[in-house]
Amino acid sequence: MNETPEQHWDKRAVTYWEEQNRAESFRYILENPKRAFPNEFNEMLETAFPTLSGIKVLVPSSGDNLAVFALHLLGAEVTSTDISQKQLDNAESIAEENNWKICFVRADSKELAGLPENEFDLVFTSYGAYYWIDDLTTMFGSINRVLKKTGVYCFFENQPLKNIFAGTKDKGLTILQPYNIGFSMANPFRFWKNEDYIRSLLKSGFIITDYRDILRYKDAIPDLAIKNRSFAQREESGYKEYDWRKNVFAALPAWFGICAKKIK
Repeated sequence: MNETPEQHWDKRAVTYWEEQNRAESFRYILENPKRAFPNEFNEMLETAFPTLSGIKVLVPSSGDNLAVFALHLLGAEVTSTDISQKQLDNAESIAEENNWKICFVRADSKELAGLPENEFDLVFTSYGAYYWIDDLTTMFGSINRVLKKTGVYCFFENQPLKNIFAGTKDKGLTILQPYNIGFSMANPFRFWKNEDYIRSLLKSGFIITDYRDILRYKDAIPDLAIKNRSFAQREESGYKEYDWRKNVFAALPAWFGICAKKIK
């Protein structure tokens, strides 16, 4: 990679919302904040925290901050961190326009420098965050440090299995690279494997309390980023992309979710 994650996102922050239909996603979340997360992940969160009212939540690698806004609207006290100050500035402007009390702090997610120990009930990261992280154990250790004694870390991430394939209905699936290739920032198809997440969580003082494989579905906010398709465009197409007989990728999980409890 020729530029650092900070440089990449500071440069892209200006156009990101337009590129990824985030304005439409934002309106959709205002109607119902739970739409920011896949249905299965909402079930995981509700098991860990029946209510988010008054819960102190940290969102590292907050990016577009849609999840941050949703968690705030669900009653949580949210701190948003990201390596890109411009992404944070954009999000803070939206929060101020809506009179939302959200704390924004620039911080590298691997270190979370400056954030106090034993502070948060919940740490959450959204899909795509780990594409930019080259050391899971260090990041999970930092998350463990800022969590309270009984704190929980929950995240959903892009499913690694789908990253090894390319293809179409007519031509079928082809392999981009084997699943056992190790993560490397120099690899444009880089991804962590499921076992990498699990091993690093266990090393960092967590016990896994929940796991879900999550398929794409038509009302999922994260899916808007795929091919920049709006809700109306997906409806006009008859939601064909969600039928595995018409789209081979619909047969594969799009994401997976994990909840892990701090044990030391």
